[in-house]
Amino acid sequence: MLPANLAPLKVDPAAGTPTWSGWVRLGRRAMAGCILESMRVPDVIPDCVVFLCVKEEDGRVSYRGTAFQVAVRSEAAPEDRGWSYLVTARHNVFDSLDQYRQLYARLNAISGDAQLVELPRKWWMCPDDDASDVAVLRFPPSEDESTLAPIPNTMFATKDVVQAQKIGIGEDVIVTGLFSEVAGRHRNLPVVRAGIIAAMPEEPLQDLRSGLDYHAYMVELRSFGGLSGSPVFVRLDPNRAYGVGGNMTRYYLLGLIRGHWDSYGPVKFPDNEIETMNLGMGIVTPIDEVCRVLFQSSEVHWRRQRERVYRVDMSGGRWTPEPP
Repeated sequence: MLPANLAPLKVDPAAGTPTWSGWVRLGRRAMAGCILESMRVPDVIPDCVVFLCVKEEDGRVSYRGTAFQVAVRSEAAPEDRGWSYLVTARHNVFDSLDQYRQLYARLNAISGDAQLVELPRKWWMCPDDDASDVAVLRFPPSEDESTLAPIPNTMFATKDVVQAQKIGIGEDVIVTGLFSEVAGRHRNLPVVRAGIIAAMPEEPLQDLRSGLDYHAYMVELRSFGGLSGSPVFVRLDPNRAYGVGGNMTRYYLLGLIRGHWDSYGPVKFPDNEIETMNLGMGIVTPIDEVCRVLFQSSEVHWRRQRERVYRVDMSGGRWTPEPP
């Protein structure tokens, strides 16, 4: 069951897609932009994530990875509201649903405890490319009951932003998400890890499972299973020497964790130690792959159709139907 504050996904018979009437307010807990004065990691970054999990036959909860909330700014009220989505790695979703009947999102409630939200088996959207490891779901907002803070699309480090900001190798990155060994007894406890961009997505890499080519950033960052699907942010220090730093720290959403490299090779371990070694190099899917889903023509049309029947009541800060 979805918590009472979350509107259930409903099927639009005409479109054959799920619809919901909720919006997410960007100015409340969401990061309104990419420029921040604080030198430490702002709270809104770990607040954007949820933990993906399943239930075993004995009722135990098993964690499968991380997802995070983003918001596409409304064209009708770009400074106030946006459409909410959940983003993760595609393998987190479909590997789980191949083995279990139900996938859940564990999120922190304002009341103090975590709550499990059932996620639909259908309606996940993926790029039209089997090599892409991205899954996106229209996600009803829960701003009155949870501490989730969506990342607006104005923070996306798309190819154009990367070029304009001269983002390249050596830039600082941070990732936040699940540490599966310590998920949190009563609340999600997302961890933050730091690293640098080691290589730009210039030459395609090959997926070991499918053999397909894909593009990704390589980041010097010790990744692990629970971080799959976690958001990766690039942090631009105000003292950068490229003339685009300004006088404040900037954060952009670079992409999401796809996986990491392990060494199975000649390294020998004692019998009681693990036989693979994390090489400390993470694989990050560029945020452009998420944009392919969020800004595909059918999804833009879906948002515009629903915004046509709403107007902004600025005095009350609410969305109300247009009069007939």
